Amino acid sequence: MKKTDESFGIISIGTDFPAYTMSIAEIAKKHNYDEEFLKHSLQLKTKRVATRDDEHPSDMATRACRNALDCANISADKVGLVIYTGLSRDYLPAWSAAMAVMNNLKIEGALGYDLTLGCVGSVIGLQNAKRHSYCSNKPYALIVCAERWTHTISPNKESPTASLGHGDGAGAILLGPNSQNPISSEAYYKSFPDFNDKLLIPAGGTVNPPSHETIEMNMHYKKAKKWDFKGVIEHYVSSYSEIISGSLKNDHLSTEDMSFLLMNQVPVQIRMALFKELGLDDSNTSTTFEEFGHVGGADTIIALEKALVENKIQKGHFVIASSTFSTFGAITVNCKKANSILTLKNKLGAISAA
Repeated sequence: MKKTDESFGIISIGTDFPAYTMSIAEIAKKHNYDEEFLKHSLQLKTKRVATRDDEHPSDMATRACRNALDCANISADKVGLVIYTGLSRDYLPAWSAAMAVMNNLKIEGALGYDLTLGCVGSVIGLQNAKRHSYCSNKPYALIVCAERWTHTISPNKESPTASLGHGDGAGAILLGPNSQNPISSEAYYKSFPDFNDKLLIPAGGTVNPPSHETIEMNMHYKKAKKWDFKGVIEHYVSSYSEIISGSLKNDHLSTEDMSFLLMNQVPVQIRMALFKELGLDDSNTSTTFEEFGHVGGADTIIALEKALVENKIQKGHFVIASSTFSTFGAITVNCKKANSILTLKNKLGAISAA
């Protein structure tokens, strides 16, 4: 077995967002909610919404990857692995978003595949990329997530209120050798298989194939089973605490060694309770929900970009943590030189999307 390259880590990142910005007032009007109620419950001001023909998941993923490659001055033919970790697809499988990205970027002679496990897919992708065996002439990997979630939200209050904060966009991480910010080869996971159906789209699969009936019954929108929000907070706080601690322990570290935390843009109540549990505050993280909403596994990449622009990450260890209802995962990054992580937004001096 080929020995893992311990220097393999983050080289650069790229993001991409739809052109249209939807305000909380527009969201409330579209979904027939009281604006003040949404402001209080979601803590959201705007989100990006895909409306154009060039804003499908593979389009946004391609642009995010191209941004990551361009700012690092790495040509696409040096990429040996592409892992797409988003839930959104231009088409149903066996069509592959990773293959579409590779075709758009003219990446040949490399492995590409789609990896789907909700938002935690990006953490799994980072671990898989670290363990992958690379050819000497193709030593780089792209982990990319894109979501076009807004079309899965019911306009008739049938989707959970929290889903109104789900936005569209993409984030990509370029990984390679000789990084000043190597990632761990061991992530830490915690799963709850019985929670697998807490949030789902009822129709479109083999149980409820698409039909006139499923369309008339609004079965192609997100639906959630009722769950006491206090129970949700307890579930997320205990699970995030365990995976963060477990990820650090994999590298013989403790939470006291963690200087920064990048995580899914969960409701503010969950973040506050978790940070109280871990002894952290907002200086130890980067929040992007207020501007972009929740963009799935791309959340941590978007948050990393913002943190770099704002010079919030210092030398030390930071943890990337993501989750679905059913699976939580975290991986540690040994940050030796944060400003060596390249991003076009950092060069432009602004986090606002193009």
